[in-house]
Amino acid sequence: KKVWQVENKGKTLFHAIDQSPKKQEILQRSDAIIPFSSWGETNQFKYNWSLSDKQWQCQPESVHKKLENKIRFREILPDNLFADYEIAYTFSDLQQKGEEMLANHQALVVRSPKRASGVGSKIIGDKKSFYTQECEDFFYEYGDKGLLIEEFIDEGKEFSIIWDVSTDREVNFLCWTSQFIKDRVHQGNLVGEKEQVFPWKSDKLTDEIKQTTKEIVDKYNYPGRIGFDIVADQEGNWKIFECNCRFGGSSYPNFIREQTKKDRCVVMHNIKPDLPSFREVHQVFEKLDLAYNEEEETGALVANPLCLPEKCAVVIVDKNPQQAENKLNRVLDYFE
Repeated sequence: KKVWQVENKGKTLFHAIDQSPKKQEILQRSDAIIPFSSWGETNQFKYNWSLSDKQWQCQPESVHKKLENKIRFREILPDNLFADYEIAYTFSDLQQKGEEMLANHQALVVRSPKRASGVGSKIIGDKKSFYTQECEDFFYEYGDKGLLIEEFIDEGKEFSIIWDVSTDREVNFLCWTSQFIKDRVHQGNLVGEKEQVFPWKSDKLTDEIKQTTKEIVDKYNYPGRIGFDIVADQEGNWKIFECNCRFGGSSYPNFIREQTKKDRCVVMHNIKPDLPSFREVHQVFEKLDLAYNEEEETGALVANPLCLPEKCAVVIVDKNPQQAENKLNRVLDYFE
């Protein structure tokens, strides 16, 4: 309902609020605070600010670890919800299981169970790749808690479904998104109505996904936003990739979409403008005649996600995905 602007101080938003002259006003006007996760450096503020359990609604750490960790998530749910996978806890285990899986699949994706946005992911399509120094280095950089070896699904399209769980455990569907993926690294999202997000008639598919993911959310005591990344095809086949117990990449374009006309869709995509300020990025949008028009509620905005301060993104609001992606391509062509 209200966006608070506080000066960036410390590691997290909570450090910034703690140092802000607006702190008391923020705390008094907040019915509840739901932190990103239950880390100690965040939970300290519950006690520093003398908040009750009702005011500070933290995810139970045991729930967060089960859902967010890609390995544990697979261990608590039926195998048929996921692509074919194995788990490797040693480098020799990775070599053996990877080689065996490549006998049945054209390519595999090896992933860290804890990293996000495609960091700690590697696509392997050749058995010899498991015996290289590069692969060994990858294991020792990302495999301290094991690695997930999974069938790489090259067909289909990546989507997400986002749920919002209120502090009194009311589970509400929030939105559908499609994802922009490059080399298994998340680059952005398109948020819109189901018909805008799915490029084919998908009622049966989306009903199945909603029912299955809501059952998972209902089962665990979890407050806040929770999203499921999914790959699906036109024949109705689908698999879950991961669960994100947090405000994910789709949250930012969805915040914007909630403030525009109902029929709008919103695209957000990473860009690397190599310019010294966001103002100059905006000037590029003006030069391309793409800058956001408040009256028409269409056009391009500059975004700087608070949780990813090193990143810059373009947000495009438009009446349909085709027009939004055409504008996105013009921006990407300019900067690339």
